[in-house]
Amino acid sequence: MEPTKRGNTMSKYKFKKCEGPDYLTRDKSFKYSGNADAVIVPDETISITSKSFKILKAIRLGRNVSKVNNNCVECFEVDSSNPFFTAVNGVFYSKNGKTLVAYPSLLNETEYIIPDSVTAINSGAFFHSNLEKVIFNKNIRMIGKEAFSGM
Repeated sequence: MEPTKRGNTMSKYKFKKCEGPDYLTRDKSFKYSGNADAVIVPDETISITSKSFKILKAIRLGRNVSKVNNNCVECFEVDSSNPFFTAVNGVFYSKNGKTLVAYPSLLNETEYIIPDSVTAINSGAFFHSNLEKVIFNKNIRMIGKEAFSGM
């Protein structure tokens, strides 16, 4: 089963556009401590770390983000010009769709079917998700360390 888009999954969120040096560390990691439910990451950002934010309903990643280590969201969205990543129905994938990078831990679903295009699952991809059941495809070749930790 290939992922399909369900239209604009972000339309229910009111995004805060984070611009300027107040939202970046020296190494160009994103940092946010405000109270918005959804944020747009500045294009200058290169990475999203576990310390970038506590919890967001949605995050829209800019074109230069190349590393993400935080899935405390309900929905991911990625700028279409980002050469590294994409998001389908709020789930975060490598640009070619072969690696499931992160499943949103706050997404209120109980079952997820991994698309046939996916051959690898990143370390910590399903960290603290609410899922009760994950259905694998026959093409999975690699599962990262602690991919299902905290489920």
